[in-house]
Amino acid sequence: MHVCIVGAGIVGLATAWALQQAGHRITVLDRAPGPAQGASGGNGAQLSYSYVQPLADPGIWKMLPRLLLEKDSPLAFRLRADPAQWAWGLRFLGACNAHASAEGTRALLALAAESRQAFESLQADEALACDLHTPGKLVLYPTQQALDAAAQQVALQAGLGGAPQRIVNAAEVARIEPALASYAQRIAGAVHTPSEAAADCRLLCEQLAARLAARGAELRYGVELQGFER
Repeated sequence: MHVCIVGAGIVGLATAWALQQAGHRITVLDRAPGPAQGASGGNGAQLSYSYVQPLADPGIWKMLPRLLLEKDSPLAFRLRADPAQWAWGLRFLGACNAHASAEGTRALLALAAESRQAFESLQADEALACDLHTPGKLVLYPTQQALDAAAQQVALQAGLGGAPQRIVNAAEVARIEPALASYAQRIAGAVHTPSEAAADCRLLCEQLAARLAARGAELRYGVELQGFER
């Protein structure tokens, strides 16, 4: 089968690699002049498999005013006179309960484990030089209340077979990452996950694109997709 993939970021190229491995003919299109020119080239480099938490969580109720109103909020939600948007919002709020959060955590951990296995398989096959290392991860919490909620999530994940994690106080945060020493007084503590990894996503994409092309895939850059014909 001839498969056309739109986008030469990590999702598109990883999909192309998997389909090429399965024997399909591949064409990748991207409007940029090369691979990983968008989010894949500018992300935080995290391979976060172990500390997961659904956005739909009971704690969202207290956070909602800040998430919707503050200028530096990580959530951008533009209200419109759209019944579908309002219906989705009500369903989302209805899912912000402990049961749904636990089920979401279970699903995310399973997906993360499958993702890790797939990436490690790709690395074993291709030996891509992408600065892959395992520095661990700290998720910082500014208040004791937030840290206590995180501790509950860590306990839930431990019960689901997640990777080892622990709650650390501000002093230990500074010991683990000395660059945070001057910031430690502003936090209550953190979740420390030693097994979390990082990689240079741009390098990964560039090398993956080269491997694909060398095996016969067509990668066309500078191509603007206008639509689809059925």
